[in-house]
Amino acid sequence: MTAKTHHRLDLSAVLASVIVALVLVALKLWALAVTGSLAVAASLADSGLDLMVAIAGLAAIVYAARPPDEDHSFGHTSAEDLAALGQAVFMAASACVIIWAAVRRLTGDEPVTLTAEGRGIAAMIVSIVLMLALVAWQHRVARQTGSRVVAANSMHYLGDLFPNIGAILSLAASGRLGMHQIDSECAM
Repeated sequence: MTAKTHHRLDLSAVLASVIVALVLVALKLWALAVTGSLAVAASLADSGLDLMVAIAGLAAIVYAARPPDEDHSFGHTSAEDLAALGQAVFMAASACVIIWAAVRRLTGDEPVTLTAEGRGIAAMIVSIVLMLALVAWQHRVARQTGSRVVAANSMHYLGDLFPNIGAILSLAASGRLGMHQIDSECAM
């Protein structure tokens, strides 16, 4: 496989990540508006970070494809390593924000009642399907090209499945069992 083919595959995987992240942000904004769920809000925050990371990954892939020059005699591929590191930092930061928001809601005086849980569950299921399709494509591309950015992005989206499943479970527990506090607990 040529370097140009590798670049095209890597670019397609990162562009797919940007598009999926945009769709997920819009979908989860809607789900948050109709449900008021902190678990959905946490997932939305994560998707917002995913969008920023995907855009940074896109920039890294484009930059890394540049040929060697006087300042970079071995090329620009280290940009991919920096983008992969950046993804790890964003993942850690998002976890801290989610935990802070959940603790704040759990220790607050007013109980929170969720609404339209069924719509929120549907939005989260669509999110999971989109993420699984993206992860499948990114795994394929990462295997073929060896791109660390694509592999890191794929692992991040795979990890995002768990909070989405947690959001579904918390919405179901809230709607069917009246367990509204579980929403904050699942967000953590």
